[in-house]
Amino acid sequence: MNSNTHVFNQYPEYAFIVQHENERNKRIVENILQVIADNPNKYILVAIGIDHKYFIEDSLESKGIKVYQANEME
Repeated sequence: MNSNTHVFNQYPEYAFIVQHENERNKRIVENILQVIADNPNKYILVAIGIDHKYFIEDSLESKGIKVYQANEME
């Protein structure tokens, strides 16, 4: 899909939804980072919906945190 055909580009009045989701995703990442800091040398399981998955994974990996997928765990 061309990014110009995305519904939020067609209807700018819905841009607040994107802003809200970005803020929510950032807060989720902050919470995960706090849990990691509070639990050194432990694995942390995070179960999230697909709408948040890629943002959160990218954010954590950019901070040097190894992100495992469920099928990679033993």
